[in-house]
Parts: sequence; structure tokens; C-alpha cells
Amino acid sequence: MLQRDSYADRVRKSLVVLLIMIFVIHLAGWNTRSQRSKSTASQSTSSAKLLNEANYYQGNDDTSDRAAELYRLIIAKYPNTVEAERAQFYLGTYYQKKFFILDYRDHVQDWSSFNQAEDALNTWLAKYSKGRHTYLADSYYTLAVIALRRGDSKTARQMLDRMGGVASSDPNVYIYKIVWSPRSDDEVKRTCRTSALAFEGTATIISYPNFDSFVTALRGWCLSQCR
Repeated sequence: MLQRDSYADRVRKSLVVLLIMIFVIHLAGWNTRSQRSKSTASQSTSSAKLLNEANYYQGNDDTSDRAAELYRLIIAKYPNTVEAERAQFYLGTYYQKKFFILDYRDHVQDWSSFNQAEDALNTWLAKYSKGRHTYLADSYYTLAVIALRRGDSKTARQMLDRMGGVASSDPNVYIYKIVWSPRSDDEVKRTCRTSALAFEGTATIISYPNFDSFVTALRGWCLSQCR
């Protein structure tokens, strides 16, 4: 009887130790998941704040490259966030916008801004075009405008053709302005169907080879045909 009691005690002690070990392992796993969750939430909050700051500078037509610095910081520090994807695209739009601001304000054609815009947009296409397609058509549209302003209508039409080719994945493009200008009456503020905008953009290039005429004509079409 004593041996049986001793054996039973050992079994109970072993079970207690085992239960304690399971509890400790479970608690450690919970703490790890909790820390990862907190880290992810912290990254999202920080990257969102940086993105808002960068967009503030770009939205106020700042050309000091402060916006670009912040976009690059987001891309480098928070590479796996939604904000990094947005920052990559906005980096391209910042440099495209910077070219037109400097051209108007200082009468300086800063082609290096276009170079950096193209690098940023092509990087977005290489990294994210198979993902959510958020800026897929927008990237091709912006590249087309840059090419046309360079005087390269062939490349512009190629970009518009690619844009039309992704219409099923990214069916709409929001147009605030055809290109940056200080005039409020140049605003479009319309959402256009990707396929229709690509087709009309190509037709407008053929009909209006002069860049300024192209901008005026396409703006008129957007205002009448887009919602």
C-alpha cells in the first residue's frame, strides 16, 4: 500500500510539473504574440504619421525635398507596411509635381526631377504591381505624362497602352489635375475609367502633339466624361 501511495504521489507531482510547464510555454507564446502585435501596431502608427507629414509638404507645393526624404524614410524603415507602398508611389508624384512647379515658378526645367519620378514609379511597378493594384493605372498614367512632357510621344503612347492593358485590375484613375498648375480652374477632380482615359489620352496625343494643347484638351474631356 505504501509503494502504491508513493507511486501515486510521483504521478501527481509529474502531472503538476507538466501542467506548470505547459502554462509557462503558453504564457511565453502569448507574450511573444502580444509583443509582435504591439510592434506591428506601433510601426503602423509611426509610418502613418510620417506619411501624413510627407503628404502635408507635398500638398503645400513644397519643393525642398522634405516630402521625398520622409517618403524614403518610410520605405526604408517600414518596408512591409501599406504606408511604404503608398510612399513609393507618392515619391514619384512628388518629383513629377516638383518639375512643373519649378518650371512655372522659376522657369527651370529640372529634368533630374523627372528622372527620380520615373525611378520611383518604375520601382513601384516592380514591387507592387502584382499586389492590390492600388496605383497600377495611376503609375502608367503619370509615366505617360512625363514622357510626353519630355517630347517622347512614342513612350507616352506605350505607357498609355500598358495603362489600358491593366484596366481589368485597376479600373479607375482619379485625376486631380492633368499636371500641376497654380490655377484652381485647372482642377479636374474626377474619377475616370482607366480604359477610356488610356484611349482618349492616346487620341489626344495624336490630335494635339503640343504638350500644353494636350493638357487643355484632355482636361476638357475629363471634365465632360469622368464622374
